[in-house]
Amino acid sequence: MTKSACTRASLIPYPVIAAAVGGDPEAVNRVVRHYSGYIAALSTRTSYGPDGNSHRKNVKRSTEKGREYLMSVLKEDPLGSRSIDSVKLSDAKEWAIRMSEKGYACKTISNWKRSLKGSLLHGD
Repeated sequence: MTKSACTRASLIPYPVIAAAVGGDPEAVNRVVRHYSGYIAALSTRTSYGPDGNSHRKNVKRSTEKGREYLMSVLKEDPLGSRSIDSVKLSDAKEWAIRMSEKGYACKTISNWKRSLKGSLLHGD
């Protein structure tokens, strides 16, 4: 089976979606079962508030310190003064290049990108 055929096979048929929107319990259950893995993955993801702090309890002190340092670096960079909904992927790539030019290690930049990724993807 080709990739596109596999993708098509995993789509929920339109009539099922329409029935779920209409309130059909069986259709709703089918949609929920179909997306259960995705829902589980999102529900275990750590979310962050506008201040950059995690909503997760028991975060390691070193992780908190790392996030505080990232926030201080962002405050000194033009990217940090922008609204998250105005930031494009190309802006984030330019930011990573600036950080590299400032001498930050690739691993550090990679960790920072991972910390910021959720906000950039979801506009939180």
